[in-house]
Amino acid sequence: MQKQLLLVTRQSPDWVGLARDFKQGRPIDPDRFRPAESIPSFPENIVELVDLWNTHSPVDFFSCRARLKEIADDTIARLPDARRISCDELDSIGAEIENFVVFFHDDDDWYSPDLADYLPANSTDSYDVLVFPLVRLWTDTITFVPDGRNARTVVGQRKNFGFRYQSNNYGVNGSLRQQTPLMTMKDHILASAHAEACALRDLYIDQVIGVTAKSPCSASRLSVIFSEPDKAQEHVRAYVDGLAALEIPPEVNWIAERVDSVIELFSR
Repeated sequence: MQKQLLLVTRQSPDWVGLARDFKQGRPIDPDRFRPAESIPSFPENIVELVDLWNTHSPVDFFSCRARLKEIADDTIARLPDARRISCDELDSIGAEIENFVVFFHDDDDWYSPDLADYLPANSTDSYDVLVFPLVRLWTDTITFVPDGRNARTVVGQRKNFGFRYQSNNYGVNGSLRQQTPLMTMKDHILASAHAEACALRDLYIDQVIGVTAKSPCSASRLSVIFSEPDKAQEHVRAYVDGLAALEIPPEVNWIAERVDSVIELFSR
């Protein structure tokens, strides 16, 4: 019997509530959007960067993030029979987790509606982690592909993986829980290091099934956008122009509609 999909959301603040309170002039407690635990590459000065965004942009940071989450949620809603939970619910599933392949993701990541079709046809435990090529949407869009591996489709430029796993391109066999807590695989950087240390078995599938939709208001990009605040709008304009010029192969046309939605958002 084929394993089922389990989509596990990493930190996801209440962007809609934050946007509402910001527009009403209510004070915003930074702990409502700042991670409670350390995350690799997450900017320590996130509060200052959010303030800069809200000063320079006609669309506030929280509204931008709420719209990006809505776009991403739409891709997950189209996954047939997929179960969705947050990270803090993962431990409560217990032994049932072995029936699933677990995909950790951020609240602005996208998935192909055909994701389930690329899972192994039976519930084999001959692998620990499924790995796929990954599209990183940005001003210069890249498809990450493991060195020496094939990819049926490439969006933008091809580039070798920087880590063993990237953002949302890896699915963890639930049976791995017999060896290690699955939460150790939550962050892709830490998961990559853990896989090396524990000699986990990867099964590579050469089909794009996910997009990490980087945007000007992604936490990892804010420092670049506001390295020179007066040029922030130039960064956003270049981002929109880059997406508008992006050629998306018909094999992954599920990406195109979302790209149009992102262009509409940041054109504002």
